[in-house]
Amino acid sequence: MGVIIGESSVTAFSYIEYQAIVLILAGIMCVGMIGIELTMNRFQMLPLLFPGVFSVRERRFYFFELDVTNGKVAEQLRSHAKMLARMTLVVVMSYLWQHCVISTETAVGNHFPKKQCDMGLDCFASEVHFVTLFTRTAKEVDCKGPMEDFEKRVVVSCIGFIKPTASGWLMHFGIAHSLTQLNLKFYGLLIWMGGNSRCINRLFALLGFVSLSFAIVLYFGGAFSEFATSWLSFVTTMSVPVFLYHVNRSATILDFLWKQESSRLQGSIEQHLSLALEDVEMSEQEQSLPSAVGGSQSTSNRDRVREAVHHMRTRTLGRIALLRGVKPSGDAQKSQENLAEVGLSEPELPDKQ
Repeated sequence: MGVIIGESSVTAFSYIEYQAIVLILAGIMCVGMIGIELTMNRFQMLPLLFPGVFSVRERRFYFFELDVTNGKVAEQLRSHAKMLARMTLVVVMSYLWQHCVISTETAVGNHFPKKQCDMGLDCFASEVHFVTLFTRTAKEVDCKGPMEDFEKRVVVSCIGFIKPTASGWLMHFGIAHSLTQLNLKFYGLLIWMGGNSRCINRLFALLGFVSLSFAIVLYFGGAFSEFATSWLSFVTTMSVPVFLYHVNRSATILDFLWKQESSRLQGSIEQHLSLALEDVEMSEQEQSLPSAVGGSQSTSNRDRVREAVHHMRTRTLGRIALLRGVKPSGDAQKSQENLAEVGLSEPELPDKQ
């Protein structure tokens, strides 16, 4: 026996030693949290973690090519993205701990843990009572003795070390990397979907509420321990509503920014075209000729400019569609030709706020 702290005659380690080992997981997670906080506060890590969602150019911070360098919106977006990075760290580290270091399983009932004993795990039975959280008392389960069911309902915690193998560690590290990329990539994809459609964004909010309600119902119904039999399953279950909540909030901000950008572009287009029409009318008044040909040409110029106004508004909608990643519609080429005929150029659309 390797018991150093506590007493045990049927298990490899005592219950206190196993709890101390599990406490190391919490310490490693705390160190990881501190490390990721220091890194994200000192360096611009969001463009590296979420490429395509965040970018930094010329000391300006962009969210889906929208300038959000300063203000409350930028703080909210950074907060949601950082929280998702923290959640991903907890899930990945829990996965690696569960499959590479120590395996834990928990069951509530009066059945003997035969399956866990066959796997070579050390099991401990605790009374289902609130006081057990403070007393930390647990009775060792003799897997080599008679496999009889318990007389009353207990909490059975089975713990065992994972036999280290190079191929197994390589496989689980690859799965952990894929899990990290899955969370980060899906975050950007679902934000883009929710920002383009209010119905989809509301669906994300509904799914998050349903998943949280499902976990609460299982907990108060006494079936949560059967559904979440390990720390990894518990973390994974609770990470779903957290993930959907931050996706919903970020998609709402994206929808607001796109509408704001749309209004700004439309105002800029109308202002430039109004100035262009005034310049055309002033030049016609100064250079007006009594001949009918000249009057007809001026009327033709005004018609072309008015038609260009319509097409420039169509181009505005197309520009907004490009920002959203949708194929634009409209005949922008015709508006450029009409402006060229009257001696005007297309007003430049600024990319920054």
